[in-house]
Amino acid sequence: MSDNTDTGATGNPQAPEGGQAGQATTPPNGAPATAAAPEGQGASTTGQEGQGETPTTTETKPAEGVPEKYEIKLEGDVSVSLPAIEEAARKLNLSNDQAQELATLVVGQVSALTQSKTAEWERLTTQEWPQQLAADPDVGGANLERNGQLAFQAAQKFGGDEFVTALKESGYNQHPAMFKFMAAVGRAMAEDTIVTANQGAQEGETARLASFYPSMQK
Repeated sequence: MSDNTDTGATGNPQAPEGGQAGQATTPPNGAPATAAAPEGQGASTTGQEGQGETPTTTETKPAEGVPEKYEIKLEGDVSVSLPAIEEAARKLNLSNDQAQELATLVVGQVSALTQSKTAEWERLTTQEWPQQLAADPDVGGANLERNGQLAFQAAQKFGGDEFVTALKESGYNQHPAMFKFMAAVGRAMAEDTIVTANQGAQEGETARLASFYPSMQK
């Protein structure tokens, strides 16, 4: 007796319910079969839109109110760098009016500092240094006028008129260390030479000495 297995009406093995993903399906009415897309993938390429496009660059423009070129005026006789002010104004995105205010502020500060330094220098050269010379035990006191003559002669002999003028205008002719140095040179000159001069020459030197050391004139 033989065993016969019932294969059903069609004679084909029964497919799993629902079919398998990715397996070709046969549409009705004889239409061509199409392969199913893998799970998670679709036919649309919408997700790839925009790929490969060249990114656009934005041009940096000056901030609103910042001019292409500043028109700044510097008032007063002070040394201030205009390019430095313009650079600072541009970094701060200042308008022309604001940059002018900045320049005016800087000029005012520099001017005030300059005036302060000038006043301090004048105090040194006309008050403090002459007082130190007058009180100095070596070159001051009763010997101050004579040492002033020696200092002037040394400056005139080795420096000439230009050197004498520079010392006088700068105020360094009153500096105690400079005065002592020139007086020592003049003293060495006087010891090595005997100078005779007529009355007119002596009067001329006295006048120039009075201009060189006005604080020593009585």
